[in-house]
Amino acid sequence: MTSIAILCLTLSKRFNLIKIRTIGSSKLFLQSLLILFVLTFFAHFTVIQQFAQVSLTTKPTLKTITIPNCVQPPDDAIVDHATLSNSDIQKYGYPPRPPFTDKATQAQWVSFVKGANHRSCTLTETGITASSQPSIYNSKWAGWSQKMPNFPNNAWQYVFANWHAPAIAWDSVWPSASVDWVGLGGVNNQFLVQVGTLQNIDTFNNHIYGTFVENTGNIFGVPGYDSWHGTGAYWLYGIGSGDSISAVVVGNYMGIKDNTTNMYGSAQYGPGPAQNTFECMHERPLTDPWLYGSTQAPLTKTATVQFYNCEGQDDYGNWYQVGDNSFDYTPFGITSNGQPSGTLIANPSVTWYYGQFYVWWQASE
Repeated sequence: MTSIAILCLTLSKRFNLIKIRTIGSSKLFLQSLLILFVLTFFAHFTVIQQFAQVSLTTKPTLKTITIPNCVQPPDDAIVDHATLSNSDIQKYGYPPRPPFTDKATQAQWVSFVKGANHRSCTLTETGITASSQPSIYNSKWAGWSQKMPNFPNNAWQYVFANWHAPAIAWDSVWPSASVDWVGLGGVNNQFLVQVGTLQNIDTFNNHIYGTFVENTGNIFGVPGYDSWHGTGAYWLYGIGSGDSISAVVVGNYMGIKDNTTNMYGSAQYGPGPAQNTFECMHERPLTDPWLYGSTQAPLTKTATVQFYNCEGQDDYGNWYQVGDNSFDYTPFGITSNGQPSGTLIANPSVTWYYGQFYVWWQASE
C-alpha cells in the first residue's frame, strides 16, 4: 500500500505539468481525493481477487467415518484365520470365503487372511476421486482390463491382485497424484468398485502413501445408494513405499492388506459393480483443488509398478488371469490429452504368467 500511495502522490504532482491550476487547500484536496480513489480501487480489487481464489480452492472438510462394530481379530499365531467360521470372517472384516474349492481361489484367499492381525477401523475422505474410462487412450488409466465376453450369462465375481506400493520419484512434479488398484466394472459404465494404494504429493510437498477404497456407483438416486458414505475415495491406513500389497474385491466388498506390516482394512457399501470386466490399473485420479492445486493434478512420477496375480473368478468357479487368451482383454494407456495423438505418459507392458505386467512411466506432463 505504501508504494501505491507514493504512486498517487507522483501522479498528483503531474497535474502541474498539464496546467491544471489550483490554489491553496483546493490543490491539497484534489491530491487527497485522487489518493483515496486509487487506494479504494486497489483495496476492492484485492478483495475480489482473494474471494475468487478462496471460492475456487477452499480447504475441504474431510469426513471420517468409524466403521460400525469393527472388531480386531485374534492373532493368527493363536487362531488360524483360515479355519474361522463364516460369521467370524464377516465379523473381522475379511473377504468372504470363496464359494468354490478350486486351489487357485482358495490359495489367494488364505494368503490374505493369514497374518492379517491389525485392522483399520476408520474411513477418511481423501480429496481424490477415480473415474470410469471408455477409451484405450485416455487421461487417467494405465493397465489391463479383462472382459467377460458372454456377460450377463456369466460374470466376474471375485478378483484379486498383488503389487508393491511404488516409491515416489525424487524428480516428480508437485502437487501430483496417482493410485494403483484392482476393481470390478467401470469400463463404459459408472459402476466401479475398487481398492488400492495411493502415492501423492500435495500442495505442501507432503509425500503421502496409503490405502483406499471407492465405490464410484454410490450416487444419489441409484438403487443401493449409501448416503453415509457418498462418493469419492476413502483412506484406510498409511503404508510405506515398497510395501507388499494384497487386495480383493467381491461385489461391493473391498479389502486390502499390507503384507509387510500385517495391517488390513475393508469396507462394504453402495451398489454392486458392473461385473462384465475386472481391472488392475495405475491411475491419475481427479483431485481436490485445495489439496492438489487443480481438479486434475499431474500424474505422480513413481517407480515402475508391477502387478501380479491379477486374477478373477467367474460364476462357475473358473479362475482366469488378466491377459488370458480365452477372453478379450484391453490395455489402457495415459496420454497428455486423452487421445492417441497425445504424449504417452504411462502404459502397461504385455502380460505373462500369473497375471503379471508392469506399468511404465514414459514422460512428464
